[in-house]
Amino acid sequence: MRRPLTKPRKEGSQERSRATVDALVEATARILVREGFDKASTNRIAAVAGVSVGSLYQYFPSKDAILVALMEQSLTVFSQSMAEAIDGAPGASLGGDLKYMLQMGLVSHMSRPNLVRLLEDEFQRLESHINKASSHVAVRAAVIRLLKRYEADIRVDNIETAAQDVGAIAKTLMSAAGERSESDWETVIDRIVRAMLGYLDARA
Repeated sequence: MRRPLTKPRKEGSQERSRATVDALVEATARILVREGFDKASTNRIAAVAGVSVGSLYQYFPSKDAILVALMEQSLTVFSQSMAEAIDGAPGASLGGDLKYMLQMGLVSHMSRPNLVRLLEDEFQRLESHINKASSHVAVRAAVIRLLKRYEADIRVDNIETAAQDVGAIAKTLMSAAGERSESDWETVIDRIVRAMLGYLDARA
């Protein structure tokens, strides 16, 4: 199979170029939500963005390249909102702050549910082309800061490793709940918090 062309032809470094890239990515998101994946042709994306198809191809070699850029943008927005939520957690207890973190993550994830669903359908196909490093770093750093607040109340050998493991616990159990089509997310979140606290060997 041919590898999809997903690497941008050029980066939008200048303000005008950045605006064009942002317009193309946002146009793709709007078309996906309003008209569906099949309608998101490069011609349609260019028209909605208000640029020529030639201009689109100056930045993106294919529709897949725009989808990758949209997924990376979505991950960045999600990671920023997650980091802010973690840093803004109430601070009453570790369990309470972990629950708040997961609740805010769910709210952010579902802020554009139709787009999330459509992107998830394509995510597995394009995952190897998506740069997730920066978004993961931002969230992991925030979780490290959270765990350090409660360092005296947890028993772990390494907080940095524990932060990665806490994220893995959340991702794995959320995915399992989704595969079972669970809809009571408060109950799911409570289970995840218990699993996290057990792993952290947290004192009450």
